Amino acid sequence: MIPHSDNQEKAGQIIEVAQKRFGLYGLEKTSMREIAEDLNLTKGSLYYYFPDKEHLYLAVVEKEQNLFITNLSDKISSTDEVEYILVKYVESRILYFKSLLNLSRLRVDAYNGLKPIFQDVWIRFNEQEISLISRILKKGVDQRRFFIEDIKATSQLYLDILRGLRQTVLVRKEMMYINEQEFDLLVEKARCFTELFIRSLKYKSENSK
Repeated sequence: MIPHSDNQEKAGQIIEVAQKRFGLYGLEKTSMREIAEDLNLTKGSLYYYFPDKEHLYLAVVEKEQNLFITNLSDKISSTDEVEYILVKYVESRILYFKSLLNLSRLRVDAYNGLKPIFQDVWIRFNEQEISLISRILKKGVDQRRFFIEDIKATSQLYLDILRGLRQTVLVRKEMMYINEQEFDLLVEKARCFTELFIRSLKYKSENSK
């Protein structure tokens, strides 16, 4: 989490520089000393803002999450085409997922060790995603395009299945990293699932066309 400091601008600069270095070398191969040198700061000055490298990476994750949520929220507000919005949501989510994995480039065991630090952030992000998906689905219900009895539960189910698809590219991997071929395959799977999902929600009169 970004520290509560009078110098939020400096904290933002640190996060931006750290994000670039994580993108080049990954979390494990990046040190606080290197980030401090990039900023022409002493390592002690860096620790004033962030207690360790993991919490600095957490701040980068939160920045990425906020950008993802903002961009998707804008897309939802800009059009009433619910099928289009869902497809864009899927594409944006997988791109976001790829970006975070490739920023960390962590071994699976190291990633699992970070889970306690990220727990609150992931819970909050899950709630934000459920809210986004619910907004999309509600648009479909209001337009009488979709028939959904419990929008929130349906949104959670959709998100859970997307996460399951994501795991298909990570199974048996030692490193939390996906290449372009794996990314394209995941996008294709998610699009196919989303098409089936949308079809299952439509009124019977539409499905019979």
